[in-house]
Amino acid sequence: MTRNSGHDHSAIELLKATKERHNPQDGKPGFVHWLDAVKRYTGFSKAALFDIACDAANITCKTILAENPEYDPLARQALLDTNPNFDFSNPPSGEQLQGALNAAKGKYFEYLVVDRLNQGERVGDIVLPRGFKAFIADSLNQPGWDIRIVDPSGQTAEYLQLKATDSLSYVKDAIERYPDIRIMATNEVADTVSGAEIAIDSDLSDDWLSGSVQRAMQADDSFADLFVESFSPIMSLAMIACTEGMQVLVSRKSVNNAFASAVSRSGKSITSQAVGATVYACGGGLLSVPAGVFTRMVLERLDDLNVASEIIIRSRVEMVQLRLFQQEQLLLR
Repeated sequence: MTRNSGHDHSAIELLKATKERHNPQDGKPGFVHWLDAVKRYTGFSKAALFDIACDAANITCKTILAENPEYDPLARQALLDTNPNFDFSNPPSGEQLQGALNAAKGKYFEYLVVDRLNQGERVGDIVLPRGFKAFIADSLNQPGWDIRIVDPSGQTAEYLQLKATDSLSYVKDAIERYPDIRIMATNEVADTVSGAEIAIDSDLSDDWLSGSVQRAMQADDSFADLFVESFSPIMSLAMIACTEGMQVLVSRKSVNNAFASAVSRSGKSITSQAVGATVYACGGGLLSVPAGVFTRMVLERLDDLNVASEIIIRSRVEMVQLRLFQQEQLLLR
């Protein structure tokens, strides 16, 4: 009898508690908790929206920084054009490295001059008139000239030789072999060549050109390096820690709840930014931003569905228990 009384008492208490939750109270409709759960988990919470915004901002900043490397892309292009098989992860050494550097430096010099001239900038004492264009020779070993300047009708207006060197002997040899073609040289040697109409000072130094190519040589754009450059969730993790800490300080959460929430939010943030970094490392560029944001939104939705499922399971178990209690009461009558 004692055992049955205890069982009945606990069942009655459960019935009362369930009745309070599911019956109308203070003008609210029945199943208040169920409706609150539906309302909560059919839209993103403020914390989720805040985290999505932080992730988007963090991925965008890292992607933009990664899109602006420390080396000049033109220097890298010159290196690849003159040394198609250059291994950035295992570069050559000695004379082979010096040869690759010199070849790339000369081509980089040509790219810079042509790019600036076609942008309307002054290079030395040359400014292209409206409609004129500068073109680099198609052949890497074009004899006599490196740049051809054409007029609006497509006719050649002038040829130029470019000498990316600090050696005066190379410039003098070019003057002797092609006296009718003007030379544009680095400023280390241009001032020492007599005749401004023959040797043009490009205002670019040989040391600067060499340094730019060397930086391009040292840059290894492998998948791993690109991933590391674009993946850094520190800002998002710091914001999560701050917001959860504030919840504890204002007594809206306990330390344990805040810690559990921070772990959950941090895991989703790291995952979304890892996806963004992977897309960028695979060549996706700024597509990494929507990829990371979409991943975070999917993770939030899956997390919400998981919590909602737990509520449904608990409610179902509770309703089964109540149904069993009702049947027991009917049998006792």
